[in-house]
Amino acid sequence: MIVWLHGGGEGGTDIEIALLGSKVTALTDENIQQNFEDESRDGAYVLAVQCPTMWMDGDGNGTMNNAVSQNLWKWLSTCR
Repeated sequence: MIVWLHGGGEGGTDIEIALLGSKVTALTDENIQQNFEDESRDGAYVLAVQCPTMWMDGDGNGTMNNAVSQNLWKWLSTCR
């Protein structure tokens, strides 16, 4: 699974902004997906989540927003 965290200008509630405002859709291209193929997989899932504002806290240290981080890691831990 590829998890895509959008840039600072792509937050909000319109997922098209996060998808089309970056090159995330290129991750579904066959040239990239073939790197994730083997006898048991046909490629990788791409998870493009969107934060209502920005991923980073206002402290400027580049730490991911706590609520987003906790929920993302909680969800990922249930995936198999």
